Amino acid sequence: MLKNLKLWQKMAMAVVLPIFILAVLSLWSFKVGGEIYVQINQAGKVNFPNALLAQKMDKNIVQIQQWLTDISATRAQDGLADGFDEAKKNYDNFIESSKKFEDYFQQAGQLDEVQKIQTLNQRVDAYYATGQKMAHAYIEGGSPEGNKIMGEFDQTAQALSDVLQPFIDEQVNQAQEQIDQTIESMERFKKTNLLLSWIAIFVTLAVAGTIVTLLSKRLHELTEVVHEVAQTKDLSKKVEVSGNDEIGQTGDAFGKLLHNMSEVIYSITGHTETLSTASTELAETIEEIEKSASDVNQGTERSYTAIIDMANGLKELNSSGQRMETATKETMTLAKSAASDTDQSKLALTNIQSAMQKIADSTQKIIHYTDQIAKIGSQTNLLSLNASIEAAKAGEFGRGFAVVAQEVKSLSERSSNTIREINRMIEISFANVYEGTMVVGNSAQVVGGLISKVQQIDQKIGMVYKEAIAQEKRSAEISKSSEELNEIASGNSSAMNELAHALKQVEQTIQELNKMAEDVQEQMSVFKV
Repeated sequence: MLKNLKLWQKMAMAVVLPIFILAVLSLWSFKVGGEIYVQINQAGKVNFPNALLAQKMDKNIVQIQQWLTDISATRAQDGLADGFDEAKKNYDNFIESSKKFEDYFQQAGQLDEVQKIQTLNQRVDAYYATGQKMAHAYIEGGSPEGNKIMGEFDQTAQALSDVLQPFIDEQVNQAQEQIDQTIESMERFKKTNLLLSWIAIFVTLAVAGTIVTLLSKRLHELTEVVHEVAQTKDLSKKVEVSGNDEIGQTGDAFGKLLHNMSEVIYSITGHTETLSTASTELAETIEEIEKSASDVNQGTERSYTAIIDMANGLKELNSSGQRMETATKETMTLAKSAASDTDQSKLALTNIQSAMQKIADSTQKIIHYTDQIAKIGSQTNLLSLNASIEAAKAGEFGRGFAVVAQEVKSLSERSSNTIREINRMIEISFANVYEGTMVVGNSAQVVGGLISKVQQIDQKIGMVYKEAIAQEKRSAEISKSSEELNEIASGNSSAMNELAHALKQVEQTIQELNKMAEDVQEQMSVFKV
């Protein structure tokens, strides 16, 4: 039961119980003291005064007898006549005292005692009257007359003594009994008070000792658990402190604290392990990204080299177009000098036209492939941008970046194939031009200066001249696009270098984070959960 009381209730019990016992003891002492006071008051104000008053009454009777006897013996001579007054005074005092007794007994409702007082008064009256009669007889008639009444006086005196002496003894005995009863009550009060005081002291010490023992024992148990947890770092320690008071609540709260700390440390340990594992995996992924970025950078450099080669080839193509323009002008000059060719010159010119058409077709294909190169450059730019974004996010550990890198590689291969195809078409164009030159030579030998046919050739060659001018313009545009693509490739290379540097910084941060996780694991490992 004490275990379930609050701490303040236990302390209050240890303080209130002695106070309560002292209060009860004080009330009992007050009650018993009141009773003893009543007894002492009864003895002091009633019994003792009554006993003294009764003895005074006895003395008054003795004085009455003494004074009347003296008068009788001296016959009121030699100034002894005042004996009657003294006897009367003592008689009045007796009557006054008896009146006090009668009033007291009337108030106390002791009618038997009132009856005794009345009887006593009657016998005193008879005794006093007989005594006066005897004294007057001695004074007036001398001894003979006085001796006659002496016997009657002795009888009244004996009758008075038979009533007065028991009354006096009764009052004295009552006073003595009251004193004895008061002394006995005081002795009983003293012994009972001492016994109750010892009982109160014993109960107080027992309750206080029980409370102190219970509190110190449970506090000692809780202290041992706290010290053991502090020394061993064992958070799985069970706190077994019973009771619903503050100590029990403290034990329960400490147990819950240990349990919560154990769960938190267990969770932190798991998170640090997960963090360490994730950091290791992320570091490996970053290494793969760095490797992929290095590969992409190398591929970009190769693309950069290929683009430079393509630009050089386009420049050569432009020079070739210019040479073809010069040759076309010379051909027009030669054609104007052939004013008199035959019908075979028409066939030769037709062949020339066909060869030139092939040149135009080849040139058209060159334009088409250069457009493809421009599109490829644009796509390469977009894919490079996507690669930068994917690398910055590093989502899914760089897998998206790997896909983008693969697409860049594919586009680079397509660029190389397209460039090779352009070179092949240029060679075909040169072959076709060469074939056209041979045909023109044959036509010159066959037709030899046919003016009418040369005019037609002049028109066709004018068209070729325009196409050559257009081809030269397109070659210039392609060269410009190649330079822009070169700049883009250079920018991609710089961006990849910056990405590699950023990845190194991320890797360094991950290493620091991994070190922190290891430190946390090392610090948490001292706790047992």
